[in-house]
Amino acid sequence: MERGHVLIRTAPRKDKIVARDLCDCLYYYDQSVKCEVIGPGLVYVNTSTTHLGECLDLFYFRKIIKNIEIYDYVSRERPECSSCVVVAVGGLYFVRRVG
Repeated sequence: MERGHVLIRTAPRKDKIVARDLCDCLYYYDQSVKCEVIGPGLVYVNTSTTHLGECLDLFYFRKIIKNIEIYDYVSRERPECSSCVVVAVGGLYFVRRVG
């Protein structure tokens, strides 16, 4: 069971709804799921990526979620990494290794 750090971009003013409802859906599979609104239209989800697709495939979520990005890890300090992609959002740095 691989854990993933997921950054979700939502439709305008739907971030709190996505955080609440997606966590409810994922909790069935992963009791240690964490969902947090980190900015306008941005939700951070830390969960097992095994069952993430099952919840995101629901018609309800397909209408209000605009983009999904999965990262390897999240840091509060800017990482020094030459072969990775770093996205800064709300004081968090989402890091994805490349290659």
